[in-house]
Amino acid sequence: VAREALALAVQIGDEELIGVCHTWVGITLRQRGHADQALAHLREGVSRGSELAGLELSYSLIEQGELAESEQLARRALAHFDALGHQQAVSMAITCLAEISRRTGDLDENRRLHLRAIDLAGPGASRGALFGGLNYAVSLVVTHRDYDSARAVLESIRRRAAQRGLIRLEVGVSAAWLAAGAVEMDELAWATEISSLKELLARTGLNKPVVADCCEHAGQRCISTRPDRALQSFELAEAQWRGCRRVADADRVAAMRS
Repeated sequence: VAREALALAVQIGDEELIGVCHTWVGITLRQRGHADQALAHLREGVSRGSELAGLELSYSLIEQGELAESEQLARRALAHFDALGHQQAVSMAITCLAEISRRTGDLDENRRLHLRAIDLAGPGASRGALFGGLNYAVSLVVTHRDYDSARAVLESIRRRAAQRGLIRLEVGVSAAWLAAGAVEMDELAWATEISSLKELLARTGLNKPVVADCCEHAGQRCISTRPDRALQSFELAEAQWRGCRRVADADRVAAMRS
């Protein structure tokens, strides 16, 4: 539908509408895992003044490691949507900035921004806010090592993800839960969780840096006490890094297994 609308907008010659249509084609492609095609459409949207395209592009560029451009777009979107009073979009922009701060090592700013984003999202959290909550939980696991707090956040997100059928969100929650409970889970809970994650990955075909990060962290947590769990976690992490075309990261994790 979005592609048909884009073709019609091009035929009409309405530049603003063309930008909107490129944005939604890009969002759809991004959600389906077609990152390169999504980037091209989102850039077209940005070039025609779509702030929503800029916000979505900011998310995509984080995954590509282009943090400077991502931050610039997120701050511009934040100012735009804050002026409009659009709290959900503001929450999404703050979540982008929080993830950037995590990747640049500013841990205090990371925590502050994530808490602000969750507060803005409120009880009727949007899909974007739920993914923001997941990012916060991942930050608690990988960066802050606050596993109890992470599990509390993940429990709430997992319930809402299941209710709404947000399978991509469920993938991230499962990976983060694996990392948060790598040492603490009993045998049945571990077997159930890792089996669920493998099944979700097989169904979706997703390869995401955040999943790789969580699986790698799970392996590092239990490498000295539960080498069997570490091996399972590192296998998943390596596969995810390779799927993300992050060969150096995949080779690094592979070395941990040997």
